[in-house]
Amino acid sequence: MSNMKKLLSLIFLTIFPFTCGFMNIAHRGDNQQGIYAEHSYISYDRAVSAQVDYLELDLQETADHQLVLSHDDNLSRIFGVDRKIEDYSYDQLKDYLNQSNESIHRLEDVFNRYQNNTQVKYMIEPKAGNKLAAKQLIKLIKKYKLQKRVLLESFSKETLAKLKNLAPEIPRVQLAGNYEELATSKDYASSIYSSRIAKYLARKGDGYLLWGSQ
Repeated sequence: MSNMKKLLSLIFLTIFPFTCGFMNIAHRGDNQQGIYAEHSYISYDRAVSAQVDYLELDLQETADHQLVLSHDDNLSRIFGVDRKIEDYSYDQLKDYLNQSNESIHRLEDVFNRYQNNTQVKYMIEPKAGNKLAAKQLIKLIKKYKLQKRVLLESFSKETLAKLKNLAPEIPRVQLAGNYEELATSKDYASSIYSSRIAKYLARKGDGYLLWGSQ
């Protein structure tokens, strides 16, 4: 195993589907344990070069309804400025730079960056759960013909229901919560393994994903 892959195995989110084996998920990209900014192009490029199974993307929505990549709803932790994303337009936010000397990125720009690489797949968690954001997300996925290369995930059943209504063909994963109520998803994900849950989901024909860093 190369040094790169050894490093990636330490900092990537790993999801274990009990019927399929392991997948390597680039959790906010490969930031090399904080050397690079999360959700930066350099962190994504490193992950793509390592041929990970999925790039994991967190979505926030700006005041002018642009979908941008950020786990937090505020720029303070990554960009060092106290600006709540939903209160500012994308043009107002893009002048702030992170430690990788990059601005906050839009989802469409990321899709465009890798559109010629058909091996790149995305695991997307929309933090903004409103109906408009859901519509924009599905519109962009369809624009770039990524329906078969996207896995949608959320802790919110309401968000998953909106996504299912808009694009039932795109697979969805419920993050934690009640595993007995998966009406909007076929897969359940948790950081804790339970044989009882595994047996229940197996009987129902639903997937059971276990996440953790390695």
